Amino acid sequence: MRSPPGIDANGNVVGYAYNGAHPFGLNIPADSIAVVFAPGAPIPTQLASVTLSASNAAPGDTVPGTVTLGGPAPAGGTTIQFLSTQTTFAPTPASIVVPEGATSAPFTVTTSGTGLTIPTSLKIYASDGTVSYAAPLTLTPVVKLATLSVNTVEGGFSTYGTVTLSIPAQAGGAAVALSSGDPTLVTLPSSLTFPQGYTSMSFLVSTVPVTQSTTVPITATFNGTTVTGNLTLSPAPVVSIAALSGQEVIGGQPMPITVSLNNFPRAAAGAVVTLTSSDTRTLQVPATVTVPMGAYSVTVVGTTTIVNGAKGVTLKATYNGTTLSTTVTVDPIPPVTITQAEYLVDTKMLKVTATTPYTNTVLTYGGHCKGTVRDDAVRAGSL
Repeated sequence: MRSPPGIDANGNVVGYAYNGAHPFGLNIPADSIAVVFAPGAPIPTQLASVTLSASNAAPGDTVPGTVTLGGPAPAGGTTIQFLSTQTTFAPTPASIVVPEGATSAPFTVTTSGTGLTIPTSLKIYASDGTVSYAAPLTLTPVVKLATLSVNTVEGGFSTYGTVTLSIPAQAGGAAVALSSGDPTLVTLPSSLTFPQGYTSMSFLVSTVPVTQSTTVPITATFNGTTVTGNLTLSPAPVVSIAALSGQEVIGGQPMPITVSLNNFPRAAAGAVVTLTSSDTRTLQVPATVTVPMGAYSVTVVGTTTIVNGAKGVTLKATYNGTTLSTTVTVDPIPPVTITQAEYLVDTKMLKVTATTPYTNTVLTYGGHCKGTVRDDAVRAGSL
């Protein structure tokens, strides 16, 4: 029985030869003869190896390499040609000549693909025309910082900053170090970690009040690169009284009074506004009112007394060096004209029709009957 073709224990290629048509299947013809293809000894001066100084490089790096012969190059030297399996990221190097008598020669591989986002493997083949060898190379993208920006804010309020990377964070993420140019004014996290695949992340920035516009640099550092952004802090606006109003009421009724500011108070205690009335017999107001922190206005109630005729009272509000005055009106009790009165026997009710020039007036008549009239409206009371 004959052995099928293959490679023996010594590395020789074993086959068979015969005359005639090839038999069906894997049967070896009876009249075939075995053939052994034993590799001959290599030419002493042929290519023996190709190596690169690094098996891993970043896109854009130049990687030195060396080709080595089995012996000194013959007269005229030995020409070595190359082939790259990924010419997009590593163009094929130009051919070189190993000088006569030399056993090696250098070459370089110039890589590209700065926009590469995932590792890419390739091989650089070298050949002298008789044999070829390959050297592996992996291009691993390098994540770098691209930009850092921080939103302008009024001192004392929080804001956000944003860091962007040149390419998405690789396996294991990217830990970016952050620092403030003036920690007494601006505080922020010491680092910001990007999960794999992220290219942009934001972080919280805390600030303190300032009296004038102030710029504080913010720095981000990662993988040997540093970017800086500036945070501008603006001073708080001057808060002053913007409006003061009081509702016209009939003497004896409460008067709603509203104080409005041009901006909201920043302090936790709010804005304490002083109120005064030019006629305290007619209108009494609180000595102070407080607009809460974050609010623009507040409404309080003044107390009025009954007057014989309409009275204008000057109301004054003072805060933070600003004063605003307005005149409010306290009206007398309006006259009521009864136009009709009718006693309803079946219900024992007195039906009264009356008019008054003032809206929402409460009318009391008799000792046992009370009703409300409103601009020619009709109300009924019980006896």
